[in-house]
Amino acid sequence: MTFLVRPAKESDADQIRDLLVELGYATSSEVLASQLPIYIHRSDSALLVVEDAGAKLAGLISGHLIPLLHQSGNLGRTTAMVVSERHRGAGIGRSLVSAMEAWFNAHSCALFEVTSGDHREEAHRFYEGQGYRFDERRFLKIPD
Repeated sequence: MTFLVRPAKESDADQIRDLLVELGYATSSEVLASQLPIYIHRSDSALLVVEDAGAKLAGLISGHLIPLLHQSGNLGRTTAMVVSERHRGAGIGRSLVSAMEAWFNAHSCALFEVTSGDHREEAHRFYEGQGYRFDERRFLKIPD
């Protein structure tokens, strides 16, 4: 089957929402409508999707640029990636990671980072297979 990796469009919103649900992030159409333009129109964020031959989305990956203080360049952070269950095992995940890394390279990233929940052991094995290694800890706080 043929797949195309491309930047997301606002018209992809419903299919993006479906993919996010598969990832475990149930979000409303209203929230997605407010967030999607950030990825489409800002130069420091990207949302790439994979479209199958039937123009259906098979996966997505989001990334952000964070300027580094201690050295030249940016940190490229992947914050979400999902391949539709019906398309897993077809190399789409590798294609998405490769495309995001190319975007990071084009934006002077000195380091690539992936955030992934502790419960996503299969995803961790996937990222390790792509050359990523476990490093450090992340601490979160929800503001009052």
